Amino acid sequence: MKCEDVRTQILEELISPEAGRHLEQCAECRSFLATLQRMKLTVRNGLDTACSPKGLNHKKPPKRVRPLLAVASILLAILIILPFVSPTVARQLEKLPFVENIFRNDEGLREGYTLAGGKEYSVTENGVTFTVHRVVADPARTVFFYSIEGEIAEPYEIEPPRTAWRYGGSGSTHRRETAENGYTGQVELHGALDQDIEIARITLTSQDGVQWPLDIPVEFIQEFEGNLIEGLSVERDGFKLEATVGFGITGTRLDWQVTDIDGIFKKEGRGKIRLSSGFPDSLQFLEMRVQLMSGKQSLRGPYFSGGGGSGISVSSDILYEPITDRTDLKVRAEGFIVGGKPLKVRARKFLWRWNTPAFWLHDTFTRWERVNLRDDKTVITLKFIHGRLAELDDFYLVDRLGNRYELVNSELTIPDLEAAYTKASEDFRAGKITDINLVHNRLEKYYELQFEPLPQDERVFTLHADTVLYKSKTVLEIPVPAE
Repeated sequence: MKCEDVRTQILEELISPEAGRHLEQCAECRSFLATLQRMKLTVRNGLDTACSPKGLNHKKPPKRVRPLLAVASILLAILIILPFVSPTVARQLEKLPFVENIFRNDEGLREGYTLAGGKEYSVTENGVTFTVHRVVADPARTVFFYSIEGEIAEPYEIEPPRTAWRYGGSGSTHRRETAENGYTGQVELHGALDQDIEIARITLTSQDGVQWPLDIPVEFIQEFEGNLIEGLSVERDGFKLEATVGFGITGTRLDWQVTDIDGIFKKEGRGKIRLSSGFPDSLQFLEMRVQLMSGKQSLRGPYFSGGGGSGISVSSDILYEPITDRTDLKVRAEGFIVGGKPLKVRARKFLWRWNTPAFWLHDTFTRWERVNLRDDKTVITLKFIHGRLAELDDFYLVDRLGNRYELVNSELTIPDLEAAYTKASEDFRAGKITDINLVHNRLEKYYELQFEPLPQDERVFTLHADTVLYKSKTVLEIPVPAE
């Protein structure tokens, strides 16, 4: 029998014969029992002293002093037993070796983990024991910590509860690590469970179809009343922003959806909504920013919880740090991608040099970096300096006779992107939040376009781009009620 099981029986004063035999052989558990008895005696004596007229030199203490004496006695007892309890708690946490790594960047979850208490639920099947060690649930999220002991057919799956969600999506994130005799893991639900849910089923399924279902009582560590604000909405310039904010001990969750009311995003055969999580790269530098702000500062939100979209809307949820001060809090959306007028720029060769024009396109300084008329293809490189230009597409060339030359290949490169990403990551680890939009705008971007070959003696041609996308100046803001 395990020491922690025996000590649980000692604390509950329900010692089984098996636990009694364990005590005969385990000096550490006998010391635990003796210390617990001393603790009870200390508490009893403290209460007697606080409540008896014989205490304190036979003078009855004032009423306001008696409860303080009782509390002091209990605290003294806790200090006596703490050195014996800590090893037990430590051994339980050894089953979840990755927990401390999570807590380093998630103080909210650490607080929730502490308040949730260490209630365990287990089921054993085919020599494998599936245990849920702790359930952390509040208006921001629900997290299950589990372990698996024994050999299990890989890969296994953890199925979260199929119950009603208070708000948010029905997705989940699963993290796991290999342990000495199996696995440990964490399942986080993207959205809080309905507060009326009392029992939630979480199921382990092995590759060969064997299942270990566990019905877990869910006790919320924080009430929903006043901590879940729904129905926030605003419309402007053909966009609609809807939001729900959940304030929890473990974090603050923003659940949002942006709808394209006027069909701004719509284009035949191609969606115009792209969502970028983290630092944008060369393939996803279009983004729509939705954030929770306090005053003019964006809240620290290192946890991005995915999202999805259709032809007319996009939605997602973001988990931020816990918020205690709700003053001047608002949801802000910006960076919407809209379409502008088609681009038409003429290039002319004077003597032996091409006149490569520079121009402003939607507050973005753009210039022709080079033109090269080769035998196999014509290569044009555009350079973006800064501004709101998001994308140029549907390119072709037209010579002075009106002949059209199609685009064969194109490539967008950002030479300093990797270095900027590395610095942003280092700043984040140091607790500094980088404005990714600002950094990205300052980076030089090169767009190399390869077309069918123009005639070698061509001296005038026109570059066309039928699709020009840029970031709208539209900003949607919704004040979040303080209560």
